[in-house]
Amino acid sequence: MREAADQRQKRHASRDARAGTWVFDFTPLCHPLWWAALGLLLVNDNLLKDAGIVPAW
Repeated sequence: MREAADQRQKRHASRDARAGTWVFDFTPLCHPLWWAALGLLLVNDNLLKDAGIVPAW
């Protein structure tokens, strides 16, 4: 079970031992669902809550 968690962690962010920098996997940003969720978040926060249409709790 621990090995599966380690593999998931390595898939999303791994450390490049040669350069000493972090390497991130940006492939989820290519999926349209990610951009749709971001758009919904922006509409919710900026348009609906600022206009008082939905409660800001």
